[in-house]
Amino acid sequence: MPVTLRILCVKPPAPEPHGAQLGLQKKVRDGREILPGEALPGGDRLFICQCEAYLKPGSERPDFRGDCVYGKPGDRFLYLVWLPADTAEGITGPYGHRRMKIPLTSITWEQVEQARSTGRPLEVAVSGMARDGGIPGGTVPLLHPGWTVNAS
Repeated sequence: MPVTLRILCVKPPAPEPHGAQLGLQKKVRDGREILPGEALPGGDRLFICQCEAYLKPGSERPDFRGDCVYGKPGDRFLYLVWLPADTAEGITGPYGHRRMKIPLTSITWEQVEQARSTGRPLEVAVSGMARDGGIPGGTVPLLHPGWTVNAS
């Protein structure tokens, strides 16, 4: 049974001054596709994807697989990627200016089970802006309280 993941990118910088666009990176047969997400009032951006969550024998932590999931077993993550603005939306292509790595490692099996039983997504928020006010890259910290099951 799939689990829905929602990533809220809080107040990313306006992409135009950086010559960029922001999207969720998805694996496709011949490369990568960038999913643009949804612009929200106030400048935030929402990204949604589905993945499979499972327990490996002898493990108490979930592992994940899916079109938007990257990394090795036990160290999975999602990528929010900044691409050059002249790259057509949804087209396969280069990795772009910077990638924000969104770790899945803090999600518990209890959260997965709760999300499945209620039909609610697991969600997290990350800051969309680097300390210098520019485009962030690398592993980004999850904003408090980290991954949670949507309450509504």
